[in-house]
Amino acid sequence: MKAVRKLLARRREVWRMRVHEHKTQVAIADDLGITRRQVEKDLKWMAAIIVDDLKAEVRQTKIEQVSELRHIVSEAMTQWEASKGTKKVVTRHTTEPAKQKVYNPETGQTEEIETGNTQIVTIQHVTQLLGSIKFLTEAREAMADIRKILGADAPLLTAALHGFSDLPQITIREVVVEIPATVDAEIIEEGGDG
Repeated sequence: MKAVRKLLARRREVWRMRVHEHKTQVAIADDLGITRRQVEKDLKWMAAIIVDDLKAEVRQTKIEQVSELRHIVSEAMTQWEASKGTKKVVTRHTTEPAKQKVYNPETGQTEEIETGNTQIVTIQHVTQLLGSIKFLTEAREAMADIRKILGADAPLLTAALHGFSDLPQITIREVVVEIPATVDAEIIEEGGDG
């Protein structure tokens, strides 16, 4: 257990010296009395831990943001429905001559005749309100943000998409671990130690 703690402490120190003091792998190895290969392994191990931590943090942030955006979509759609309101009923009252239905024995049919009185006629016109478009716009914008967060709005960005099909795709691990190690190796070969 003591050896594991000592190893972890060394790895943290190697990382600190590389990242905060910008020392080369050779300089770190000399300062700590270990080989450059051990420094390289320690940096790779620490980078993997940090990348995993970052991935977990990014994942949690995405979960929280998508949850908040889904709430915004829900609220916007609720407000959209509410903005439509109930059906608008327009009532109009008019007066017109009163009519009475009377049976005509000569024709055998019922006919309407004016009685000389007036009556009030009510006419209703029903209209459905359309609702406010701003709520739909807000919902669509939140849904677009969700697609961006989840990566569903665009294909994976690679060199091939930009017309450079012969270039390799670079991973986060290569940027954090392998490229700095390669640069250090080139510095050593050229006779400098940074």
